Amino acid sequence: MASSICNRLIRKVWRSFIDDLSDIPEAEGIYTIGLRKTDENVVYLYVGYSKDMHRRVPEHKWQNLDIDEFIKKQIEKNGGKDLTVKWVEDRDGKCKEGKYIECMTEKLGYKPRFNKKGDNN
Repeated sequence: MASSICNRLIRKVWRSFIDDLSDIPEAEGIYTIGLRKTDENVVYLYVGYSKDMHRRVPEHKWQNLDIDEFIKKQIEKNGGKDLTVKWVEDRDGKCKEGKYIECMTEKLGYKPRFNKKGDNN
């Protein structure tokens, strides 16, 4: 199940983290935050899961996780113009966030920089 959700997430189009947050549904699902390097290259920074993505994703602009601090710095630096987001609704909720992180890591070939689950440091 996690694999099909991850595949759908990877195929989704990136949206502006600054301009498109109001489009995120009040729904359970998986989301990812990225940083646009070029028009064709976005680096996946973080994969998250929430019971309410509409509430959770914007919280990254003012909370204190490492990804949140990175987002704040990007907003200070250039208004956050290179920050991107995409999401997939998953109302089943049987997978835990760690499973999604593992799945995305496998499919991307790298672990998103700001996901700490499973790290030993």
